[in-house]
Amino acid sequence: MTATGNYVIGADIDALGYTPNNNIFSGQFDGAGHTISGLTKPLFVTANNAVIRNADEIISQIEEE
Repeated sequence: MTATGNYVIGADIDALGYTPNNNIFSGQFDGAGHTISGLTKPLFVTANNAVIRNADEIISQIEEE
């Protein structure tokens, strides 16, 4: 499955109980300094022609779990 588009996180998100199912992401994703907590799997498995920025807090949340 491919998710395509331009996204900006507008607030912190509690994703407890949500399992990402998008294998491929194409587009732009801006974490805007917010966190997505509760993820047990990476939000994107593959980034193809994608720009991912300001996502340090999102990535560190996954690595800590």
